[in-house]
Amino acid sequence: MLEKSLHERQYRKGIARSPLCAGNMQRRPASTPRSEPKASAKAILAAADAPKPPLRLLLGPNCMPIFKSAYASRMATWEEWRDISSGAAG
Repeated sequence: MLEKSLHERQYRKGIARSPLCAGNMQRRPASTPRSEPKASAKAILAAADAPKPPLRLLLGPNCMPIFKSAYASRMATWEEWRDISSGAAG
């Protein structure tokens, strides 16, 4: 059997984080306030109780700018390769 990746082992242990958030955690200044667990739980329950709950939920004020930047970069790359990608349809 092949050795499981580090990410998969961490995921199974419940300690995996998105690479974007993991990198941010290492760069976070000590002065950055941490999220309040009770507030996070309240947000999660509100999302879970919503008529159309999200598949993923970003928690905390620092996540949105990080993900917006990362996805903007990805979108730019995908747009750059759109013609080649579209050609795969035949």
